[in-house]
Amino acid sequence: MVSYSMAKLARFAVIAVIVLVPAPCVGSCMLRDQILARGFATISNGMSQDAVIKALEPPRDTRDCGPGEFSPWGLPGCVETYIYASAWAPLNPEYPAVWFNRDKQVIGKSVFASP
Repeated sequence: MVSYSMAKLARFAVIAVIVLVPAPCVGSCMLRDQILARGFATISNGMSQDAVIKALEPPRDTRDCGPGEFSPWGLPGCVETYIYASAWAPLNPEYPAVWFNRDKQVIGKSVFASP
């Protein structure tokens, strides 16, 4: 039989986990999004792919520049797209994208977001 003090301790442990575990997770997601936004602001045309990865991180997804939701309308010469994502995606549907030419240099960037 479990004593009253053991049951109380177990209940306290469960409550502590429920309260304390989400806080660092939320904090790390907020920090990651701030770092991504600051790094994305430094991206400019002519930067190399290596410089983009150094400023941000490896992309979440890499695609060609064909038709699709991250298509670079009006950017001739685009051959590759780096797609990043908010730590909260898809709850916060915000996806920064960077487009590169055949010389692996930035030719444009945009943040795709859904209201």
